[in-house]
Amino acid sequence: MNLFQFINSKIFLKNFLISVGITLLLILILSISSRYYTHHGEEFTVPDYIGKLVTDLPRISDEGNMKNKIVDSIYDPTREAGTIINQDPLPGSKVKRDRIIYLTVIAKVPEQVKMPDLIDLSLRQATAMLQSYGLQAGKLTFSPDIAKNAVLKQLFQGASIKPGTIIHKGSRIDLVLGSGSADGQIQVPFLIGKKQSEALRILAGLHLAIGTETFDGSKDTIHSRIYKQEPNYLINSFLNPGEKVNVWYRSDKTFDFDQYIKDFKIDTLTDNEN
Repeated sequence: MNLFQFINSKIFLKNFLISVGITLLLILILSISSRYYTHHGEEFTVPDYIGKLVTDLPRISDEGNMKNKIVDSIYDPTREAGTIINQDPLPGSKVKRDRIIYLTVIAKVPEQVKMPDLIDLSLRQATAMLQSYGLQAGKLTFSPDIAKNAVLKQLFQGASIKPGTIIHKGSRIDLVLGSGSADGQIQVPFLIGKKQSEALRILAGLHLAIGTETFDGSKDTIHSRIYKQEPNYLINSFLNPGEKVNVWYRSDKTFDFDQYIKDFKIDTLTDNEN
């Protein structure tokens, strides 16, 4: 029997049809089981967990058998620890059964980092390094030194801090910088009517520092402006590099700074003439 005769034989046709049938049956079984396993066409809405406490959530949701898992945390002292601030997938998303919802929550304590070594770095380099460590640059003070804007000391809560010391992420590090000269005096700037951020910038640019800050009422840095300074702004009033100017604040909501500044300058000129 040659090949052509074999192909046209009943035995071959019977076996061929059986194999085709088995193949189709297997495809049908796989298709049905795949739909069942993947829950094809079955979708559930992701609940809104944002703003809720992790301890208040069920480990597994009632609908869709969805589970939650904490994957990140952020420290924020103004919010209750364990509060959910982000989730993935977002609320209202359509997902399959058994989906894991990944949560970001408020941490109980801030993350800790090692204090870097900033000594002899420039102000720009020191600021960049602090940011890379998750720290913040605090007050800048200047001390007579030939190395202008180089970090002479690094301070935390008023005391010197050594490199490698473990502190909370987000902490503010005060810096003592070189003024660029060992002598010479600087005229006291006029700070009346300035906000805290403006005063800090002006003093830093002159290699001076802000001293005692007194707020008349609440410490509202948005609306508080300087109404008094010591030393006073006078034509012949000078300070050495690194010295401090004490300031007093009032709220511009209740105080007319425009008129006050006009009167202040007139009184100052009159005093100088006398």
